Amino acid sequence: MTTDRHDRYWPRDAPIRWAALVRRLVLWLVAIGSAAAHLALAVLYVSAIEGGTVTGVGAWILALAWIGLAAFAVWSWWFFRWRIVLAPITGALLLWLLTSWS
Repeated sequence: MTTDRHDRYWPRDAPIRWAALVRRLVLWLVAIGSAAAHLALAVLYVSAIEGGTVTGVGAWILALAWIGLAAFAVWSWWFFRWRIVLAPITGALLLWLLTSWS
C-alpha cells in the first residue's frame, strides 16, 4: 500500500521537517533575545541620561532614537523578520557614540 504525501488523517501525521523546525526555533530565540536586549538598553539609556553622562541635545537624540528603534523592533516582531536584531545593535552603537562623545 502506497501512501501519498497528502493522504493523511491529521496534520500531525505529516513528516517533520527538521531544518525548518530548527530555523524557526532559532528565529524565535533571536527575536526574544533582541527584544530583551532592547528593553535592557532602555535601562541603560535612562541611567545615562539621569546620571548626567549624556546631556542636552544628546539626551533628546537618545530618547527619540529609542522610541524609533522600539517602533522598528515592534514592526519587525509583527512580521517576524530577522532584522529585529538591528534595533538593539543600533541602540547600543548610538549609546556608545553619545557617551564617548559627551
